[in-house]
Amino acid sequence: MPRPVLLVAVSAALLAGGCGKFKDVLNPPMAEFTSPDGKWKALFPGTPSEKTKSAFGVNFTMWVKEPWGNKGGYMVGTAELPLSAAEPLALSQKRLDDAVAGSVQGVGGKTIDTKRVMLHDRYPGRECLASVTDPKAGKYRCRIFLAGTRMYMVAVMGVDEFVADPKADEFLDSFALLGDLPAASGNPAERLATATPKRTNPADRVAAKAADPEPAAKAAGTAIHSTGGKFKARFPASPTKGTADADGHTFTTYAVTAAGGRYSAGYADDSELEGVAGKARQAALDHLRDTTVAELGDGSKLGKCELLVLGGRHRGWEFEATAGDRSLRGRVYVVGARLYRVTVRGSDAAVRDPGVADFFDSFQLVN
Repeated sequence: MPRPVLLVAVSAALLAGGCGKFKDVLNPPMAEFTSPDGKWKALFPGTPSEKTKSAFGVNFTMWVKEPWGNKGGYMVGTAELPLSAAEPLALSQKRLDDAVAGSVQGVGGKTIDTKRVMLHDRYPGRECLASVTDPKAGKYRCRIFLAGTRMYMVAVMGVDEFVADPKADEFLDSFALLGDLPAASGNPAERLATATPKRTNPADRVAAKAADPEPAAKAAGTAIHSTGGKFKARFPASPTKGTADADGHTFTTYAVTAAGGRYSAGYADDSELEGVAGKARQAALDHLRDTTVAELGDGSKLGKCELLVLGGRHRGWEFEATAGDRSLRGRVYVVGARLYRVTVRGSDAAVRDPGVADFFDSFQLVN
């Protein structure tokens, strides 16, 4: 069993074994607990108990608390893993999938649902729901994150009403990292964006905008700079500027057909997103992806889909879709109150042209 799987399985087993062993005289309110090393915090119903377990030379530390009633427990577990902080995102995603499998195995459960999530809009993670029968019939909810070389596990297990209680959501949502945060797992779009130096002189930015008004197109093969949309992208040929209506929004777009595919990058503003955060913002991002897929027409079907982080802070989706002989590859982002779409439509061969990856990776936000 791979180390991350074993370690998460160990922590899950400790949580399962803990239920029924920790009784409180009272049922205290949720209160913030900060880890002794000052690296994370979460809300617990009282002070959690600390446990440690070693496997393959790696220490896994767990903080667990079971409130009054023996109906379930809350747990946060951490482990420093012997891996490279700069490992490819695909490998990190596989580690997380393996960790979910080990976690569910550790509690003797059966997976009901699993999905990709992110912590602080930058660290990849998984959220899973499983059914359990021991020590009592109920449910197991878990979120697992990989931040640098450290794996975090945040879990609730107990009878159905305990796991469904709003306090379980409060606990899971309260988990946060503290102090100097480790570097986020990279993806091409993020690396390009973070590697671009920013103009630090306000006068320089004003002069640059005055000298470079938003163009309708530039020379073939060169990047366009949408000053109004605050992004750059490099097209395979000179694009045309226009507008496109989608789902009640009017997108300002740049588009060109090349190598059998329709390359497009655009943006639209949505005032209803001002101040929106958390699950509501994620729902807006999901909706943007789904409406983009639906534009393929009848029979459109979402295929491969993966979370991205742009500029170290803006979450997005990279996805593929098909509808008959029509194919789509795209990336979408929600940045403040602005929606961004970067897509290529055409035949399956057209959307898999090597130039498509170059186009996607060239998309950057700018001041």
